Amino acid sequence: MSILTSKWMLLLLIPIVVFFVLLLVGQKSVKMSKIREIWPEIEYVSREIDEQIEIKAHYKGYLKKQAADILAFKRDENLKIPDNLNYDQFSGLSN
Repeated sequence: MSILTSKWMLLLLIPIVVFFVLLLVGQKSVKMSKIREIWPEIEYVSREIDEQIEIKAHYKGYLKKQAADILAFKRDENLKIPDNLNYDQFSGLSN
């Protein structure tokens, strides 16, 4: 395989590796140092960068849920209550 071909293959694999790294780092017990033991090709930049990756990966699920909640709130916020709605027909409402 030529050098050019291997570079293209590496570029194609980067998104897959990033996906799996974020998936693994999202687990509480997995740190970037452990990931580098598995994939030594992942360059170390700084502890701060590693911490940011670990934090983002850990909270990714929470942020996704929060984004869905915001969309649902915005959708519900645009609902119009009819002017002629009889509130007395609903039990459990109080002022």
